[in-house]
Amino acid sequence: MDRETFTRAMEAHMDMVYRIALHQARDVHIAQDVTQEVFLRLFRTNTEFAGEEHLRRWLIRVCLNECKRSFSAPWRRVQPLEDASEPAAPAEGDELLPCVLALPRKYSLALHLRYYEGYTPSEIATLLRVPASTVRTRLERGRSLLRQALEAADQEGREPAETSPTT
Repeated sequence: MDRETFTRAMEAHMDMVYRIALHQARDVHIAQDVTQEVFLRLFRTNTEFAGEEHLRRWLIRVCLNECKRSFSAPWRRVQPLEDASEPAAPAEGDELLPCVLALPRKYSLALHLRYYEGYTPSEIATLLRVPASTVRTRLERGRSLLRQALEAADQEGREPAETSPTT
């Protein structure tokens, strides 16, 4: 991959890769490491991409694989994300992001890919290599958990970011 193509790809997709890594790792430093590794792999690859969407899917898959590899490393300790105001929010004032991050990873990732990245359940199933019905179930359960967390925060008069659903 030539430098100009790589630079354009990095500018276009770095935020997306970082957000996914942050959702998975829930740690800013690990997310930065994963993002860097993903783009190093892109720079070194000889793969010819059939378009922007092919590149985007490749980056997501590599990011998810790199997160899994990162979690399995014995020297890594995953700690909860303390400051969700990092540049992970796709839009300013996104009050739901801390609540989405508080969900279990499988629900958080499905919700992120669906609502923040715009993928359909069948596309998410392909990316995650799980059945589409599993993705639909994760989306429904994730929305339900999110709804419960927001209702509980509303009843207690807390900010939604302070909630932490554990189911």
